[in-house]
Amino acid sequence: MITVSAPLPPPPPPQPPVPAAGPPASPPPPDEGGRRRWPTVLASLVLLALLMGAQSLRFSSSVDATLPMVASGDASSAVDARSFTVRVDEVRFARAVADGSGDAGDSALSDFGPEPEYFEAEGVWMVVFLEVTAREDHLTRLEARLDSGDKNVYGATSWLYNTFGGVGDGFPPGIPMRGATAFEVPEDALKDPVLEVNVSTGIDRRLSGEAHVKLGLSGDELKKAIAGAEEAIDVPEPRMQKV
Repeated sequence: MITVSAPLPPPPPPQPPVPAAGPPASPPPPDEGGRRRWPTVLASLVLLALLMGAQSLRFSSSVDATLPMVASGDASSAVDARSFTVRVDEVRFARAVADGSGDAGDSALSDFGPEPEYFEAEGVWMVVFLEVTAREDHLTRLEARLDSGDKNVYGATSWLYNTFGGVGDGFPPGIPMRGATAFEVPEDALKDPVLEVNVSTGIDRRLSGEAHVKLGLSGDELKKAIAGAEEAIDVPEPRMQKV
């Protein structure tokens, strides 16, 4: 009898040695994740600041674009402020001012009216008589300021009803209106005064016209005018002038 032996299977491949067990890996420091987030947080804050700055610049530019449009000139001629013209006719100084009833001789009953209430100045009153003509639109509000020429700006008085700036202002297009504004100022406050006049259709002054009129008063001439201030001036109501 013949016996056949099967070949033996090949031996298994050698296995890599298993490393000896050691201590577990240490966890990352507790603030390592925070350190990784700081650059992202900082970048977000910088981006937010840039966006806010850009928005502020855009808003500021839009406001600047709608500010009153200023025209400058002097009292020797009318100043054209696009929506109106203004001409300074006269500048007078006084120790007291009051609302006048009108020009002398306008009414036979003017002598029987109530006595005007005079307001004495703590300094001096500067009364500027001017003529305003609206160009195309009916304008309804005049605001006046006085730049002293020495870093101070004074608002027109609200004590008088007859001055420009009252509730009843009205400037029909093409018809000159003559009236006055009055400013109470310290005697030594004026250096080279400039009258600033804004005339608009109401409280919305965006893109309205504004005139800066240099009054041409300075030095010894100005001091002489103030020293010779009148005792009192009666300010007349605004009047339409003949075209």
